[in-house]
Amino acid sequence: MRTTKQNQPIVVTGESGAGKTESAKYVLQYLSKSYHACNASIKDRLIKSNLLLEAFGNTKTIHNNNSSRFGEIMEVHFDEEYTIVGGSITYYLFEKTRVCVQSTDEKNFHIFYYLCVDAPARIRKSLQLNSPDTYHHLNQDCSQTKQLTKSYPQDTDFKCEQLVSNLKLNDTNDFIKYDQIMNDIAISQEDKLNIYSILAGILHLGNINFEDDSESTQNGCKIISTSEQALIVTAQMLHVDVHDLWNVILARISMMKNTIISVPLTVHTAEHVRDKLAKTIYARLFNQLVAYVNTSISFKSSTSHISIIDTIGFENYPINSFEQFCINYCNEKIQQVFNEHLFETARLLFEEEGIGLNKIDYTDNQDCINLFEDQITGWFHLLDEESNVTEQQSNQSTHDIFHGNPNHSMISPKLDLPAASIIHHNEVFLVEHYSGNAVYSTSEFIDKNNDILLDSFIIFVRKSKNEFVKNLFDEIFVEQSKDNINYLSVGTKVRSEMTDIINKVKGSVVHFITCIKPNVKMISNEFQQDQIRSQLKKLDLFNDDDEMMMMNETAATLNSSSKINILQEINSLPMVDNETHVFNDLCDEQLSFTRNDSQPIWCLFNGTGNDLIVDYLGGFEEFDGNISSTSINIKHNEFIQLLVKYQLSAKIGDVVKTINLNRSCKRVYDLSPSTNQNRPIQMLCDVQIRNDRRHVIFRSLVKIYNNTTVPLSVISVDLVATEQNHKIATIEDNDQYFVPTDLLYTYSSSQIYIAVHGDENNIETNNCCSIDWENKPTMETTLKLKDGTEVHLTIITELNAAYMENTDQLDHTCFNIYIHPTFCLINLLPIDIKYLFDIDKEIDLKSNQSCSMISANRNSTLTFIIPSYDNARWISDAIDLKLERTNDHYEYLVLFHYATSPNLEKTLRMILRVDTIHKSHRLSLYSSFWIFNYIDLKLELQIENNRTFIDVAQTPVLVCPERFESETNRKGQLRLYGIDQGDTTTDWSEKFSLDVIRRIGVVSCEVPNDRKYMICMDVATGPSSLVKIIEFSPLLVIINKSIIAIEIVEAVSDKEQNQWISVNPEQTIPFWPRNMKDGVMRVRYTFNHVTSSPFTMTPTYRTLLRMDYEEHPALCVEVTTNGQGRITVIFEDYEVDDTPLVNCEKTNSSSL
Repeated sequence: MRTTKQNQPIVVTGESGAGKTESAKYVLQYLSKSYHACNASIKDRLIKSNLLLEAFGNTKTIHNNNSSRFGEIMEVHFDEEYTIVGGSITYYLFEKTRVCVQSTDEKNFHIFYYLCVDAPARIRKSLQLNSPDTYHHLNQDCSQTKQLTKSYPQDTDFKCEQLVSNLKLNDTNDFIKYDQIMNDIAISQEDKLNIYSILAGILHLGNINFEDDSESTQNGCKIISTSEQALIVTAQMLHVDVHDLWNVILARISMMKNTIISVPLTVHTAEHVRDKLAKTIYARLFNQLVAYVNTSISFKSSTSHISIIDTIGFENYPINSFEQFCINYCNEKIQQVFNEHLFETARLLFEEEGIGLNKIDYTDNQDCINLFEDQITGWFHLLDEESNVTEQQSNQSTHDIFHGNPNHSMISPKLDLPAASIIHHNEVFLVEHYSGNAVYSTSEFIDKNNDILLDSFIIFVRKSKNEFVKNLFDEIFVEQSKDNINYLSVGTKVRSEMTDIINKVKGSVVHFITCIKPNVKMISNEFQQDQIRSQLKKLDLFNDDDEMMMMNETAATLNSSSKINILQEINSLPMVDNETHVFNDLCDEQLSFTRNDSQPIWCLFNGTGNDLIVDYLGGFEEFDGNISSTSINIKHNEFIQLLVKYQLSAKIGDVVKTINLNRSCKRVYDLSPSTNQNRPIQMLCDVQIRNDRRHVIFRSLVKIYNNTTVPLSVISVDLVATEQNHKIATIEDNDQYFVPTDLLYTYSSSQIYIAVHGDENNIETNNCCSIDWENKPTMETTLKLKDGTEVHLTIITELNAAYMENTDQLDHTCFNIYIHPTFCLINLLPIDIKYLFDIDKEIDLKSNQSCSMISANRNSTLTFIIPSYDNARWISDAIDLKLERTNDHYEYLVLFHYATSPNLEKTLRMILRVDTIHKSHRLSLYSSFWIFNYIDLKLELQIENNRTFIDVAQTPVLVCPERFESETNRKGQLRLYGIDQGDTTTDWSEKFSLDVIRRIGVVSCEVPNDRKYMICMDVATGPSSLVKIIEFSPLLVIINKSIIAIEIVEAVSDKEQNQWISVNPEQTIPFWPRNMKDGVMRVRYTFNHVTSSPFTMTPTYRTLLRMDYEEHPALCVEVTTNGQGRITVIFEDYEVDDTPLVNCEKTNSSSL
């Protein structure tokens, strides 16, 4: 946005449940964190407003537990200084039908459950609310509270913990949060109560039921007696007269020549009117909430904005209705823009750059879009025409669709529907979308498209005694007061909204975020290849050749240290609530499964602690290539090689299990009962890919990782005869261990005993640790080495879901036990340091190195020493490690003093960051900025209120501003350092941002004689996102690769601007031109002053300079740029014997 001076839309796309809404929130969080705001509340309101709209506009579907039922465009607006001044939200395709009808295993909007389940008792009592299952609008869904709650106490706060547990949704503890958000965006208490009253009115309205009225002469209906109380409460909540509500849902009222005509309604029609009233009121309430939000983040003016467009994902149910019809049309439009942006832009760029490229083939979905948009045969046009027909037939829309589009390849009327289906064959059709085939039922298309309110609705709402209710319909009053012919149908509105969105996207520099849904089960840490491959194919990012490559059994992985570095950068933002699982995975990955690179592609490993007899139809191959029998006995900790993927049977003891090797996952097999009735003896089959090889691992449910620097022993403890304790195995430092199956079931409880490495026997029980791997996820312990040194450890038990044998049910658990030192220290400084605990011996720690501090505990003090920096030795104040804070991370300011003269005032500031993972602490010592000065001038850098002198040196200057925890956007200024300089700002450069991932630019520094020095600045993220590395270098650099010493000078209008500057062979020097625009350069040989013609310093070119000297008649000069402003001028020799650049005939004229 800063570079192009254009607005920047970010379009977030993907299937329903792929993570679009969460990704959009992360983008918004990033923008809020990265830029200043005109006032402190704007950022907070931008974030919270989205959460509020989620409560009213999101729901649970079969695809997504938090599915957005509307499309959203959030604009973040900036002023000329790129400060956030406010924002605005627009929405489209709000699915109001969900208020009254939900499919099987789906829910209504979240806010209804928050209100019924979690609102304080006084509010529920005033709204006369009961359990969610007492309301027709809520008991169609998957809540099933009738089976879970037998009574509903009116005088206590009702909590559906069992319901929430079963749904894996949080319907509790949220009402207060959203109530507070309304306060934060300045919704008054009175309006909040009005909102709650309307929500309650909608729920009570749905409980009004009808029956035929035997006394009616016009086939009318009446309200059944058991629903009369619901009618009364609904009228109270909407502040209307009961008689008026009675009339509006039992009769159709129209006005003709100032005469009101009332026509009684049938039961079916009355139900339809009741539901339409509920849907309309809720849609208008949602619109009012958006208006409140926009008022709270409004702004007077802006110069640019970034739009975050959270689209509605493609939806496909067994039978789809008009809502999915519109949603999938919008997705087709967005997909077309994506195709044009990704493939067409790439093609044009490659052509412009002259890069050879075969034709890019991708699916153009314009044919499908034409089916919706065509002015004559388009479906939206046909539906609008049908809406004007007085007698509408349910199957007429389907007939017209095929009559207007005969034999079209993307639609089909012939479907194989179930015999028991309530959908008629002549009411359905199939559309071939880019994302898959979708079947639509047209039975309600016309009614849902024709969204005009009845006259009786308008009369009814106008009679409300509550201004809030009346104002909800102001816009509709204005629209429907006009001729109904000009009233827009839903389809027409959708087309218009999408046209506006597409124009906004195409008129700007668009960015796409495409979310991929990893699995259909809506669970974490599971990637289904077929699911992912299918989505990539739909995006035309994946062809058959790619599929063959994907089927190849290889895996590309990052280096573990790189991943840990990335993890540290993520952790610097508040975007990871619980990093334990990721951190443990990285520790796991650092442990090589096998150090033998000659291992075959398929291996089977026995880690059960018992012999394992395996029968395998494909046979087993020895490592020398010979084929063995189809049955083999595998000892504990032994490998065998498999020939091909197939089924095998594994026998442990007397139990035989059939194993399918095609399943890459963890699967639990029951072997036999144990002494504990609740815990049978089980074996885990873990099929995993490591180092491009697939390993089939048979083991127990528990694996231990020793992430300390000392070996640990797994011991068998005799709780009666302690002298019979003995060691079972040793876990080396940074190694892993599969606990034998039998050991897990030795004791009546889930206990494993470990100790520090010692003798084979006679291990003291009081110097070992008992790990309750099933019931205690986190614990701390202290063990002693032989020399009496205490080792302080944190033990974390991680639970991983596993499948039941030969099924797809994730109802078993396996356990990873991670043993960490309580403290781990990372040196994120560019220099080596020393540290010591409790005045103990000094321990060296090199730059960018970590160490486990096994001897440190929470009562220790930590002192740092910097042996050499700025020609001095530094020592820090002692730091108390009690660490009583409970948040995940916090920071200490560490002050260093001269070690030899501690009383001197000069200090050095560093930061010690503490990241807490459960009860294990990772300490990182760092400096916020590393400054490198690669020019021949002394500089002064100002960051916030901190000024730092930067001498000419190759070693970094470490800078920590005093306000190191400030959330403001840190900016810097630069100037040349001089003794006579004052504090005026005329010689400071313009401010530049330092809170960037990477930025390369040029800053201009003026000196008193009006000369400008152009300095290149490179700001980059260091070994952690906590650190920024700033490098200053000259704008123009001269490199002499010639064997002859040369001199250079700048000239303007044939007048030399400086003295000639010498450049020796193989020397590199900075060059400071006075006039980059009009200036030229000359070069001459130092020993004879033979001078070249002038040449420009404008990149990029390569040429020969004629030098009037027989032995060296030409000098090659090449001017290049790095693309970010930095210019390099390179001089090289051109020898007479080299291949000539041009062959030409010799003439009698002067030599060439």
